[in-house]
Amino acid sequence: MKSPARPLALDNHSGEAEPSPDRVTEVQVVVLDILRTAGPVTDDALIALYESRAEHYPGVPKASPQSVRSRRAELVRKGLIRATDLAGVSRYGNRATVWALSHTPAT
Repeated sequence: MKSPARPLALDNHSGEAEPSPDRVTEVQVVVLDILRTAGPVTDDALIALYESRAEHYPGVPKASPQSVRSRRAELVRKGLIRATDLAGVSRYGNRATVWALSHTPAT
């Protein structure tokens, strides 16, 4: 049986310690905010938007494209982000999953 969800800890975060499964990392917070403001996006678009924020806002931590994808995958496992039925295309022209916040209506 699944235990009830606990609140996510956002403060007192140390980059040296392994984050607990309930903790949302700084990169995850930015990923969630990008999806909140931009709406459903592919990983390529998510990475581009993340890099733009990191370049323009000093408080946004630098993260590699792989790190952004990994943090997005962690948020999927936590149930905060979901794959949509929208057709997405990668920068190489291949099919790509479009990601959205879980609480947004399916389209």
